[in-house]
Amino acid sequence: MALNTDIATRALIISLKSASCSKTTAKISTITGVPKRTIQAIFSRAVKQGFDLNTTLIIVRDEYVIDTPRSGRLTK
Repeated sequence: MALNTDIATRALIISLKSASCSKTTAKISTITGVPKRTIQAIFSRAVKQGFDLNTTLIIVRDEYVIDTPRSGRLTK
């Protein structure tokens, strides 16, 4: 994520892009101010983590929106 969006914004993006709301990426970008490519990355990661595209019930779990651990040296 290039913009370093917070968890609440990521959850909003997932819920707006879900089947029950079905907003376009351009419309979500206008609403949230997040770039289109970042929106696509957030949503595709949620789908990879198990988000169900075809349900009308929106369930956004923590594992869909939390940051993944980074590799490399730990900061002090």
